[in-house]
Amino acid sequence: MSIVIGICDDKEHDRKCVHNLCEMYFQVHEMEHEYRMFQSGEEVLEYCRHKDYKRVDLLFLDIELGGIDGVQVKDMILKQDLVWRIVFVSGYQDKVFLSFGLKTLGFLVKPVTKADIGKWIHVVLEDLKEDILVSIDDSKMSDGTYVRLEDIEYFEAEGNYTKIVLHTNQDLQENYILVTKKIGELEQKFSNLPMVRVHKSYMVNLVNVMDIAGEVTLRDSKEKIPIGRTYKDSVRKKYREFGKAKIKGRL
Repeated sequence: MSIVIGICDDKEHDRKCVHNLCEMYFQVHEMEHEYRMFQSGEEVLEYCRHKDYKRVDLLFLDIELGGIDGVQVKDMILKQDLVWRIVFVSGYQDKVFLSFGLKTLGFLVKPVTKADIGKWIHVVLEDLKEDILVSIDDSKMSDGTYVRLEDIEYFEAEGNYTKIVLHTNQDLQENYILVTKKIGELEQKFSNLPMVRVHKSYMVNLVNVMDIAGEVTLRDSKEKIPIGRTYKDSVRKKYREFGKAKIKGRL
């Protein structure tokens, strides 16, 4: 396994500090790793415009950056694929509530320690183990296709077909795969993954669920996915269990 670490801070001393602490971790846990260094939020945004660049698996991001701040960067790259996870590193404890977001794992107050940095590298390495490819096979696909688990938003039944809606960077374009399988068949096929049936016509990927209050709110979808009356209790239970498992892995 390998990992790409990003460090964004407008102060060279702080960038070097985080880099050195990362190196201490990798001296103990030998593995392939690379760094991407950024002096500003603008540099992070520019990096994300290059689709052929390697993904930054973990970005240590300062908030006060002089120009575009870290909170703005976090919001602007929400749908970008080139930054996967974010840990904020700031000298201002009161900024913690501004840091919350889908990609945000945590918040560290300067000066950071070896234990601080090592904890979040470990969390991302565990997440990378779950960054798996899912096989989507269908009679109309001679070789089938593979998509990342995290890119699957939800499944929608359409008669004997099922539409698998995927994450996309394009706000105006829906990205999906239409397969000749009923949603019940796919529910059984993906029973070992964090997929949950929420309605007779819908199944969602818990990885991308942001809220289940009344309806399901997903990461990118503008649609509100309905929760069927007979599914409500099981959906709440599975959502809580999934959330607890994720939190436990990050303690």
